[in-house]
Amino acid sequence: MGYPQAQGAGQPSTNPPTSAQETAQLATDAFALAAKVLANEMLVASSDLRVLEDMNNAARERYAEVVDDTLLGVCASDLSILKGLNDDLDSFSTQVLLLERQIAGIEQVTTELDDYTKRLEDSVRRRIVYPFVTK
Repeated sequence: MGYPQAQGAGQPSTNPPTSAQETAQLATDAFALAAKVLANEMLVASSDLRVLEDMNNAARERYAEVVDDTLLGVCASDLSILKGLNDDLDSFSTQVLLLERQIAGIEQVTTELDDYTKRLEDSVRRRIVYPFVTK
């Protein structure tokens, strides 16, 4: 009964190894083949990771431009709109403050006019109405 050997590991043998040297050589060949397989698998995995990294970098660059163009453009236009609205709001708030001051002045004038009107009515009543009222 023969021992299976990997391809390229030497001559196929139908007889079991007879000496320790042959056994050591078979073990060395087996480990060398296993090392080659592992090395090739590592190269394949490394190549796959390099391709994935290149694809990731390309996608990042491509979509960074898209994000920059859209988001920054939208943000910049929104920022300019907000700045315009803020300027309008500032002018409106200034106008509102001026109106509040004018309203306070008008309220003060109306209060003074009310007081004057009451005093005038009292004076007219005392001079015109009350002298003719008899008790």
